[in-house]
Amino acid sequence: MIRNWGLAILITAAGACSAHRPPEIWLPSSPLPVAAVATVQEVDWQDGLAFQEALNLALKQNADLQTARTERDRANAEKVLAEQWPYNPELSTEFSRTIPFNKQEDQRFKVGLGQTFEIAGQRGIRIRIAEEAARRAEAVIVDMERRVRVEVTLAYFQTVAADGRLAIARQNLSLAEKLLNAAEARFQARQVPEIEVNLVKVQYQRTLADQFMRENQSRNAKAELSRLIGEPGRTGYALSDDLRAEPLQEVDRDKARGLALEKRADLAVLRSEEQIALLRVDLESRLVWPDPTVELFYENEKAFFDSPTGGIKDNDNIFGAGVSVPLPIFNRRRGEIMVAEAERRRIEASILSLTHKIISQVNIAVNDLELARKVLDTYEKELNRLSRKNVEDFEKAYRAGEVGTLEVLRAQEDANRVAEGYLESLLNYRNALASFRAVVSADISDLKK
Repeated sequence: MIRNWGLAILITAAGACSAHRPPEIWLPSSPLPVAAVATVQEVDWQDGLAFQEALNLALKQNADLQTARTERDRANAEKVLAEQWPYNPELSTEFSRTIPFNKQEDQRFKVGLGQTFEIAGQRGIRIRIAEEAARRAEAVIVDMERRVRVEVTLAYFQTVAADGRLAIARQNLSLAEKLLNAAEARFQARQVPEIEVNLVKVQYQRTLADQFMRENQSRNAKAELSRLIGEPGRTGYALSDDLRAEPLQEVDRDKARGLALEKRADLAVLRSEEQIALLRVDLESRLVWPDPTVELFYENEKAFFDSPTGGIKDNDNIFGAGVSVPLPIFNRRRGEIMVAEAERRRIEASILSLTHKIISQVNIAVNDLELARKVLDTYEKELNRLSRKNVEDFEKAYRAGEVGTLEVLRAQEDANRVAEGYLESLLNYRNALASFRAVVSADISDLKK
């Protein structure tokens, strides 16, 4: 009996798992979100890796995400650096005697303690810059989590699709082998010419090569998924979720754009950088006025004077204070202020550029999502049914001797294309959903009209 087993198995599996709803995608808050804390339970690898388990593992173990989190530690350390007082007290001493040395020569000793003070509030500005940098580091982590989530989503369902293509290829190979045995038996019975047997042999070899290719694609897809979830050495595990996803709800584009501009963490990163740039312009302006140094000192002078009545010794103790201030005459930090202002304008332009990019990304994501759903509906409503019917009709005709092997092969190739097309439409819809959530940083349920 000749059947399109690949298509039948794919559709049956998709229908059986339609009750599975994909886990809710985590949404960052606005405007400067806090990174999520992943809670990972023990994964039963024998039972298969679920999609939510893959996301949790990635949030905890992904190497790129761990690298981003180290920047938070650095930002917190820089905050401590900004809070500490920038100048230490300075101790100075002086001692002098006249030359040549003798017991009656003059000598002088001085000791001073100096301290430099900031008079324009620079330390407070540096602390505010460090605090904003810490918030920026947190937003960077959230944005990296957003990217990792979409990468894991795409990789997970790409692996599911690769396994589905492999299943179709194996079923096709089994069918091709049965068809080859049937053709050889009919040739031995002199019911078909040898050329039909050769055609079936060619088809069998093509199907075998396709299976080899699909096996390699499945291995590569699983290797990429293993890297993303922080398990690069793990192979040979199964995935427990399928490609089925919730049906599309009509999306409010204006609301989607508004949510994206509000929630996108990469835009929050730039906004934080803009605040840092504004503070740096302020800091450079304050540094125009140099910091004064105040000194307290004690001085002892011993002198010997000759007089007609004999030598006179003089011993003076002096206490005093002094202030030294560099004069901002030649360097008024004009270049530094211009550089800081130029950086502020660059970030401002980057915010505008990313804003336009996000609006475009939202439009494209909605378009792709709507198209993917339309294509998927076409397969589920018409193409799958027609393909099954076509295969069943040729099966009956072949058993009745009304059609030859060539017609059966053509019908099978058409059915294979439909089965793989349906698989790709499921994958494209999953990918479109993942891309939409990443672009908008919100779920479709938040965007219903």
